[in-house]
Amino acid sequence: MSEKTISPRAIQIGDWTLVTELNLLRRAGKEVRLEPRHADLLLFMSARCGDVISTEEIIQRVWKGQVVTDHSVYQAVAKVRKAVGDNAAQPRYIETVPKRGYRLIAEVSEIPDTDDRDASSGSAPASGPSQKEVKASPGGAGIRLWWLSATFALLAILLAVWWFFPTPGDGHAPAYRTIAVLPFTALSERETDR
Repeated sequence: MSEKTISPRAIQIGDWTLVTELNLLRRAGKEVRLEPRHADLLLFMSARCGDVISTEEIIQRVWKGQVVTDHSVYQAVAKVRKAVGDNAAQPRYIETVPKRGYRLIAEVSEIPDTDDRDASSGSAPASGPSQKEVKASPGGAGIRLWWLSATFALLAILLAVWWFFPTPGDGHAPAYRTIAVLPFTALSERETDR
């Protein structure tokens, strides 16, 4: 089976919803936080749902070329199983295929919309404008981002002016100092005092 394109925001895996942005599993009001690597493993396996995936392929795709052993994959799979309440002897989510790898056997479906994700997790949508409304409004995130960028640029210019052009009396000394050496002259009229 070929790799499916799945929404990176939320995925329904069996009874659980994986919120990939937060590395979070949700089910009936319960939340389980995953380590980022374990969330990546579950995301990769959900894209290949039903396929047997070798440990070498998991290392290549999830660990992205880092040098790890099969034991690292075994531990990661064990932690994901524990998070979803799965049992290796009677799997409902991840099946071990001896000498070949692992297979995600739970049903997988994508949750394309933010509102659907909130409804499936059992939590009420947040009050106030949604992300879509904020982006579409005239005072939305785009304008705020522009103002923030302009403010930082102005601060950078002011800092550069202050740094390279010091004002008198601000404690900055000039880069060089001069000393005037004048000849000695006698201030008294007597020659012996000289």
